[in-house]
Amino acid sequence: MNRTTLRAALGRLASARLLTVRQGSGYVVQDYRLVAGLELLPDLAELTARRGESTAAMVTDLLEVRRRLAVMAFERVAERAAEGRLDAAGIRAAVERFIELVGDGATLDELAAADLAIMAAVLEATGSEVLGLIINPVSLIVRDLEPLRRAIYREPASNALAYRLLLAWLEAPDRAAIPLVLAELERRDAATVALLSGR
Repeated sequence: MNRTTLRAALGRLASARLLTVRQGSGYVVQDYRLVAGLELLPDLAELTARRGESTAAMVTDLLEVRRRLAVMAFERVAERAAEGRLDAAGIRAAVERFIELVGDGATLDELAAADLAIMAAVLEATGSEVLGLIINPVSLIVRDLEPLRRAIYREPASNALAYRLLLAWLEAPDRAAIPLVLAELERRDAATVALLSGR
């Protein structure tokens, strides 16, 4: 490995706060659990899978985080609708594209990309950059972790049905209906984790 490559790798680790530089004594490795951010999640999931270890516990946590963020996003969408500031055209277009792909027998990669496009459209409709930046690492794991993708999109028609419910909710976004959405997300996520765990 040449020095330029090594410096670039060390710089990347330092910018991720996994290393700190001490003048005169080199680099000090930091405990990732104390200093790293969400950007480390995709790499951590990949490493866990590569070791042949179960990712079920990590997936359970990730799916719960995704549900909680989705609830926040739906609350923001309902709030913007009540204020007359909601533009849901992007969400509708993304959902219709997903449903079309399901009908065409799309691949897992295509379904995952279309699913992430729906989440991006929902986040765009919230007007919150913070929500988007927080959920991006979770979305990358869903996209990149093959067993998780297979489990989530095991029954694409079921995913399409859930998105049809989202379209119905968008006709009159109501905060009171969000717990019903959360219950459905919890049910689907529990089935995903059970499948990953071999139960």
